[in-house]
Amino acid sequence: MRPLLLSIALLLPLAASAEETQTEILPKKIAEECFKLKAGDKVSFGFKAGSDLEFNVHYHEGEAVKFPIEPSAKAAIENGEFSAPIAQTYCLMWKNTGDKAVTLSYWSKPQ
Repeated sequence: MRPLLLSIALLLPLAASAEETQTEILPKKIAEECFKLKAGDKVSFGFKAGSDLEFNVHYHEGEAVKFPIEPSAKAAIENGEFSAPIAQTYCLMWKNTGDKAVTLSYWSKPQ
Protein backbone atom coordinates (compact mmCIF):
# COMPACT_ATOMS: atom_id res chain seq x y z
CA MET A 1 0.00 0.00 0.00
CA ARG A 2 1.45 3.36 -0.99
CA PRO A 3 1.00 6.48 1.16
CA LEU A 4 -1.70 8.82 -0.04
CA LEU A 5 -0.57 12.41 0.16
CA LEU A 6 -0.65 13.63 -3.42
CA SER A 7 -1.86 16.58 -5.41
CA ILE A 8 -5.64 16.30 -5.52
CA ALA A 9 -7.13 14.12 -8.18
CA LEU A 10 -10.63 12.65 -7.77
CA LEU A 11 -13.41 11.25 -9.97
CA LEU A 12 -16.19 12.52 -12.19
CA PRO A 13 -17.91 10.96 -15.14
CA LEU A 14 -17.01 14.21 -16.91
CA ALA A 15 -13.38 13.64 -16.06
CA ALA A 16 -12.64 10.99 -18.64
CA SER A 17 -8.93 11.86 -18.52
CA ALA A 18 -8.76 11.75 -14.69
CA GLU A 19 -7.04 8.63 -13.43
CA GLU A 20 -8.76 6.59 -10.75
CA THR A 21 -6.79 5.81 -7.63
CA GLN A 22 -7.64 3.02 -5.23
CA THR A 23 -6.37 2.66 -1.69
CA GLU A 24 -7.24 0.91 1.54
CA ILE A 25 -7.82 3.03 4.64
CA LEU A 26 -7.10 1.21 7.87
CA PRO A 27 -9.34 1.70 10.95
CA LYS A 28 -8.96 5.14 12.57
CA LYS A 29 -6.63 6.29 9.75
CA ILE A 30 -6.99 8.84 6.93
CA ALA A 31 -6.26 9.28 3.26
CA GLU A 32 -5.91 12.72 1.77
CA GLU A 33 -4.93 14.41 -1.42
CA CYS A 34 -3.77 18.02 -1.41
CA PHE A 35 -3.18 20.63 -4.10
CA LYS A 36 -2.57 24.35 -4.57
CA LEU A 37 -5.41 26.41 -5.99
CA LYS A 38 -5.90 30.06 -6.80
CA ALA A 39 -9.09 31.83 -5.73
CA GLY A 40 -11.88 30.71 -8.05
CA ASP A 41 -10.11 27.55 -9.28
CA LYS A 42 -12.39 24.51 -9.39
CA VAL A 43 -11.93 20.79 -8.93
CA SER A 44 -14.45 18.19 -10.05
CA PHE A 45 -14.30 14.98 -8.06
CA GLY A 46 -16.00 11.80 -6.99
CA PHE A 47 -15.36 8.73 -4.90
CA LYS A 48 -16.79 5.39 -3.88
CA ALA A 49 -15.97 3.48 -0.70
CA GLY A 50 -16.90 0.09 0.71
CA SER A 51 -18.65 1.84 3.64
CA ASP A 52 -19.13 5.34 5.01
CA LEU A 53 -16.02 7.45 5.49
CA GLU A 54 -15.87 10.90 7.05
CA PHE A 55 -15.17 13.17 4.06
CA ASN A 56 -14.18 16.84 4.03
CA VAL A 57 -12.28 19.51 2.12
CA HIS A 58 -10.02 21.62 4.32
CA TYR A 59 -7.00 23.90 4.47
CA HIS A 60 -4.70 25.14 7.23
CA GLU A 61 -4.45 28.77 8.30
CA GLY A 62 -1.72 28.86 10.93
CA GLU A 63 -2.85 26.44 13.64
CA ALA A 64 -6.51 26.63 12.54
CA VAL A 65 -8.13 24.13 10.16
CA LYS A 66 -10.80 25.66 7.90
CA PHE A 67 -13.49 23.52 6.25
CA PRO A 68 -14.96 24.81 2.98
CA ILE A 69 -16.75 21.41 2.92
CA GLU A 70 -17.57 20.32 6.48
CA PRO A 71 -16.88 16.73 7.57
CA SER A 72 -19.77 14.33 6.96
CA ALA A 73 -20.20 10.56 6.62
CA LYS A 74 -20.48 9.40 3.00
CA ALA A 75 -19.82 6.20 1.06
CA ALA A 76 -19.86 7.95 -2.33
CA ILE A 77 -20.06 11.25 -4.17
CA GLU A 78 -20.77 10.87 -7.86
CA ASN A 79 -20.39 14.43 -9.18
CA GLY A 80 -18.74 16.72 -6.65
CA GLU A 81 -17.27 20.12 -7.40
CA PHE A 82 -15.26 22.45 -5.22
CA SER A 83 -14.44 26.11 -5.91
CA ALA A 84 -11.55 27.64 -3.94
CA PRO A 85 -12.68 30.74 -2.03
CA ILE A 86 -9.07 31.94 -1.57
CA ALA A 87 -5.61 31.03 -2.86
CA GLN A 88 -4.51 28.15 -0.64
CA THR A 89 -3.42 24.51 -0.47
CA TYR A 90 -6.61 22.45 -0.11
CA CYS A 91 -6.95 18.81 0.89
CA LEU A 92 -9.65 16.28 0.20
CA MET A 93 -9.66 13.98 3.21
CA TRP A 94 -11.32 10.68 4.05
CA LYS A 95 -11.25 9.31 7.60
CA ASN A 96 -12.13 5.72 8.46
CA THR A 97 -13.90 6.00 11.81
CA GLY A 98 -14.82 2.30 11.77
CA ASP A 99 -13.17 -0.86 13.06
CA LYS A 100 -12.41 -2.46 9.67
CA ALA A 101 -10.31 -1.40 6.68
CA VAL A 102 -12.26 0.31 3.89
CA THR A 103 -11.38 0.34 0.18
CA LEU A 104 -11.61 3.80 -1.42
CA SER A 105 -11.63 4.54 -5.16
CA TYR A 106 -11.44 8.21 -6.16
CA TRP A 107 -10.54 10.63 -8.95
CA SER A 108 -10.50 14.40 -9.58
CA LYS A 109 -9.96 16.88 -12.32
CA PRO A 110 -8.78 20.45 -11.66
CA GLN A 111 -10.40 22.90 -14.09
